[in-house]
Amino acid sequence: MLHEIQYQGKWITLRAFFEVQVSLQKMEMERLAEEQRLAEEEAERQSQIVAKQLEQEKLDEQRRQNALLEQRASMETLPAEPGVRPESTAIKTLGTLVLIIGLLLAGYYFLLFDQSVPSGLGGRVNNLGLIADRQNGIIAGLGLCVVGAILYVFGNRRKP
Repeated sequence: MLHEIQYQGKWITLRAFFEVQVSLQKMEMERLAEEQRLAEEEAERQSQIVAKQLEQEKLDEQRRQNALLEQRASMETLPAEPGVRPESTAIKTLGTLVLIIGLLLAGYYFLLFDQSVPSGLGGRVNNLGLIADRQNGIIAGLGLCVVGAILYVFGNRRKP
């Protein structure tokens, strides 16, 4: 260990050389350990930030859902117009639809339905069965018109 070597332009003993090398390695290991500790602390800090953000997003989502539920509850308890039941608009719409279908059905049987059939002599003759079908179609269409009108009127009624 008392032998000398030339290191960085100086003659030093092996013992001094190894002491310098051991201390350099020790400092390097301490530096690496410190860097690793700092990296772990940074990773922990980042994970805490992400966890807080996720928690905040959950809270925001719960607030949005609660607000939406409150809004729905308030819409269900309050009528659309003062004195009008909420279901009255559905009845009114259904009445309008039934009235239109009835008018179309009665119009088809009254204006477009043909109750005659071709005869063997080159002309057309009225068929009693088709006349009855036409009459039944017109009556059904008018009946639907009456029912649709009644539903429409009851849909417009105000709550007593």
